[in-house]
Amino acid sequence: MAANLAETLSAELPDDVLVRSSPARRATATARAIARRSKAAIEIDDDLIEADVGRAEGLTWPELEARHPETAAAILAGGPVDWPGGETSAALHDRASRAAERIRHGASARPLVIVSHGALLHELAIALTTDGTHSLPFAPCGFVRIDL
Repeated sequence: MAANLAETLSAELPDDVLVRSSPARRATATARAIARRSKAAIEIDDDLIEADVGRAEGLTWPELEARHPETAAAILAGGPVDWPGGETSAALHDRASRAAERIRHGASARPLVIVSHGALLHELAIALTTDGTHSLPFAPCGFVRIDL
């Protein structure tokens, strides 16, 4: 999938693009695939790592609903999620806001590709949009373009 994404993006990316990636293995593999196709530089940004879901890690949806019904309800409501034994919504928001500031600064110098994860990308899109909201879908191994 990463190779297909890299192929799709490479036609649109200029030579001076920078790929900023989460340090997670799958994200860096995707970043490397994109960089190879577009001759881009890669930077690892620890703030782009996925949300720490704590005790929800590895649970199926029925298990999450049974063990942590308040977390499941928050997810279904589309509201902020404080993960049991993991990251709070406030901490995730703060981390995304820090990353957004670096992205804004970097985007003023050159085009950027961000490789990250669903929950973090959701918060990042909110931090990057002027009205603090977004309705962009983040599909696995998909991409969304945001012009800053």
